[in-house]
Amino acid sequence: SLHASYSSSVPNYLTTDIFKTAKGKYVAPLKIESMMQENPYIEQICVMGMGLPQPVAVIVLADGTMASQGETQVEADLATTLTSVNARLETHEKLSHVVVAKDAWTVENGFLTPTLKTKRNLLEKKYGELIAKPKTSAILIE
Repeated sequence: SLHASYSSSVPNYLTTDIFKTAKGKYVAPLKIESMMQENPYIEQICVMGMGLPQPVAVIVLADGTMASQGETQVEADLATTLTSVNARLETHEKLSHVVVAKDAWTVENGFLTPTLKTKRNLLEKKYGELIAKPKTSAILIE
């Protein structure tokens, strides 16, 4: 297998989207994504970070979250989730920060497949420049 040394200790379903950070460590994004989705505000998520020092989560909030909760509350809640998830991850898996995307990912705009799977490669192209910028805060609103 492509990542035999890593994947032997990880269930198969987690190895399909593995990427390598700048530190040469492999990260399985699905595990981190499912942990982050414990937060009910998070509707969609894509953890990326190929070639970055640490992975970054780009998320889409559930409809109406910002309007009903307010930006300050949403940021605080996401920061709490980030801290909680990072506490359960190995050092190389810890998320640098969370980027809140402006637009939802849909089949129509090309970021989801017809079976509603995230098109990681396209999201990485769209957000690559943004996530590579130096982190200014734990939560970045696009």
